[in-house]
Amino acid sequence: MPASAVRIAGRPRLVAEVCKFALVGASNTLLSLAVYSVLVAAGEWYPLAAGIAFAAGAVNGYALNRRWRGKIAVLSGMTRARPGSCLARTRVPHKGGTRLQVLRRVSDDPKMGAAGQEDRMSLEGKTAVVTGAGGGIGRAIAVELGRAGASLVLVGRSDKTLAETADAAAGAPSLTVAADISKSEDVRRFVDAATSTFGTIDVLVNNAGVEGPVAQFAEYPEDEFDRVIATNLRGTFLAMRHVLPIMLAQRSGSIVNLGSVASERGLQGTSGYIASKHGVLGLTRAAASEVASSGVRVNAICAGMVDTRMLRALCAAYMPDDPEAMLAAVAVASPTARLASPEEIATVAHFLASDAASFVNGAAWEVDGGALNTMGGRWT
Repeated sequence: MPASAVRIAGRPRLVAEVCKFALVGASNTLLSLAVYSVLVAAGEWYPLAAGIAFAAGAVNGYALNRRWRGKIAVLSGMTRARPGSCLARTRVPHKGGTRLQVLRRVSDDPKMGAAGQEDRMSLEGKTAVVTGAGGGIGRAIAVELGRAGASLVLVGRSDKTLAETADAAAGAPSLTVAADISKSEDVRRFVDAATSTFGTIDVLVNNAGVEGPVAQFAEYPEDEFDRVIATNLRGTFLAMRHVLPIMLAQRSGSIVNLGSVASERGLQGTSGYIASKHGVLGLTRAAASEVASSGVRVNAICAGMVDTRMLRALCAAYMPDDPEAMLAAVAVASPTARLASPEEIATVAHFLASDAASFVNGAAWEVDGGALNTMGGRWT
């Protein structure tokens, strides 16, 4: 068997197209003969009948030949599909058979390849502000964004913990600013520090938050409710309020707000925290609908049970006698039956901050091991 025949036999889609081409060609010939026979039977002049039949067959055959010749050439690998053509979605060979290669369009854009996707995840030349960067999820996100090439503005309450985060993100240019996220003047101060040091702000990660006390709704302290709302909700609003004018002016930017499974569900004894995290999701959606047309994206991460100081503090508050047993019980709230690491949340924040998420806006990304997919209206 000739080598070319072997190549064709190994491509089921190509063989099918060749067979179609042959059958259509044969039917085209029969159609021309039928037209000729009808005209002769009708008594038309012989040369006229032959001419009409030949012309019909030639036109039809030319069109079919152009269509299938190009299709077969692409499938056989002799040439590439024309950008935007119907062959932009076709079955391509790969190990184990074929798979549907879904592309927006066939193009020469290098960003469509694997290396290009890595480039789109890069944050080189960008400045990222991370609040609550002194530990836990905030520290993990700062380290992740720094590794991706971002210059970092680390915001938190303690100079000591912020310095530790800066050390963990060694290699990334960083600026630490101790600030109270609930105070507008403090927020303005770290925003001004970021722009004066690095020129602009491309990424804002609103991670700062407190858990508040565990108390029944009818007994929840008013001052504690105000404190939780001020940090978790008002702090997120203020950071967005002061950073958005910068992003809107440059017509680009990404804001990532840290919500929680508490943004979607209720939990006894934590009314302040639940209310604040529901509010964070509302702020995310409201802002996203306003700024999308200006090239700015706003998304939220609804993190599940993550092994952090905050989660351990809540477990101790719920079960003071055996917080480890409570922690183990919390871990099985998701089908994965384990806690997440802060780094697993950080990778999603990196994606949302990057150009790879250019069409993601107003979304609430549930990074919870499937917990919200399976739990009911209560966690207990």
